[in-house]
Amino acid sequence: MLTLGQAAKETGLSKPSISKAIKTGRLSAVKTENGEYQIDPVELFRVYPVTSKPKANTLQEETLGLPNGLQAAFDAMRELLGQVEGERDDLRRRLDEEAADRRASAEEVRRLTLLITHQPKPLAVSPWLWVALVVAIIGAAVAYTRFYVLPSF
Repeated sequence: MLTLGQAAKETGLSKPSISKAIKTGRLSAVKTENGEYQIDPVELFRVYPVTSKPKANTLQEETLGLPNGLQAAFDAMRELLGQVEGERDDLRRRLDEEAADRRASAEEVRRLTLLITHQPKPLAVSPWLWVALVVAIIGAAVAYTRFYVLPSF
């Protein structure tokens, strides 16, 4: 398995280019517990085939003239930078997830608030309906008294 830096050296691309390919799903990789990517060489060369042309100069090639002590310090700093970039990417992903969760929660609160505060309008009853009801009751009372209460002639 290759680290992000090793994959960049093998392909001649930059670490951000390899990282972007991983994030977009073009290149698959496994993220370790400490936030570093582990890339299978077969997968790397599937996406970025090896060519006979030399790749563009990398930062490593530009610093070959450094003394051993400085080179080791430079390599350590580059590795540390890679770890910081991995942590930064992880934090960005977490922030994006948190923002999405916050938006979903706000939408749920809005929906529940609408359910709680929704007061349906009372059914408006026309005054003519009351008049018709009173007339019907009076008519029924008159009919009852005419046929059942009053004696027949």
